[in-house]
Amino acid sequence: MARSIPSRFGGLDDEGALKRMPRGYAEDHPAAKWLRFQSFTSGRSLTDKQVTSPSLASFLAREYEALLPLVRWLNGGLGFKPASSR
Repeated sequence: MARSIPSRFGGLDDEGALKRMPRGYAEDHPAAKWLRFQSFTSGRSLTDKQVTSPSLASFLAREYEALLPLVRWLNGGLGFKPASSR
């Protein structure tokens, strides 16, 4: 990824990551780190105060914006073209 995920999100969730490479891929494959992931998720906990705040929508918009590099990286890997209207 071009930029790393902000530390407040704790990186990618690797709980469901495979211990071995998927069938058909060599252990030394250049994308081995990414091929073991079964999903690409990241997140963080919010306090009750944050969730009930009148500014929740703008807070979530800023948080999502911080994860845009991950979303764009995943979209690129899936062959989606970058959005031209954003």
